[in-house]
Amino acid sequence: MTFAGIGAVVRTAVVVARLLPWGRIVPTLAARWFGAVSLRFEEGVSKPLYAGSSQNRQLAYHLTQLWIANRTRGDVEDARATVVWRRKAGRSGDSRTVHGLWYPKVASGLLTPAARPSEVARLPSNAETVHLGLMVRSPSNRAYMVCTATYNDFGAWQNYQHPDYEISSGVYEVDVMIEGTRGLTGYLKFDVQWPGGTSDPLILER
Repeated sequence: MTFAGIGAVVRTAVVVARLLPWGRIVPTLAARWFGAVSLRFEEGVSKPLYAGSSQNRQLAYHLTQLWIANRTRGDVEDARATVVWRRKAGRSGDSRTVHGLWYPKVASGLLTPAARPSEVARLPSNAETVHLGLMVRSPSNRAYMVCTATYNDFGAWQNYQHPDYEISSGVYEVDVMIEGTRGLTGYLKFDVQWPGGTSDPLILER
């Protein structure tokens, strides 16, 4: 089944679960019966991250994360994220699919560029948020996708600034599919609005 087809099945199951009563009971049953995980996200949070010693700190980039929570009563283990970016009003088929990175929970300025994100994460059943990297804004106010390709090319493209993954100002439709063990799948859709310059992106659910 295609990415879009899987997403449609998951979204339908999640919508039905949300319309029914009993809090997290029905979403939990939907996950157990259909593998459809109900997810929610908080507005993207942008943090300035620094490099260098405490005496000579320099801004490395602003990292924007999406804070995601599991709405079921079962953990999602070894969750991987596939992220699709599509520019609104772009050409047909003008999109890019990347593999996401999860980040540890630390205060602003305490995570250095060398700190290692992970391709997998555990989404706990207690609705605690887990942080998915979305984009970075460089000191020169250029934006780039956060993904395994830009991180793995860290030596060649410092601080995620891979030219093939640059994000120009504008509005993007972004789809995130999260797949865990036991066939569990969750799906999120939102718009990313980035006006450029020193502005942080605005993230709105679709």
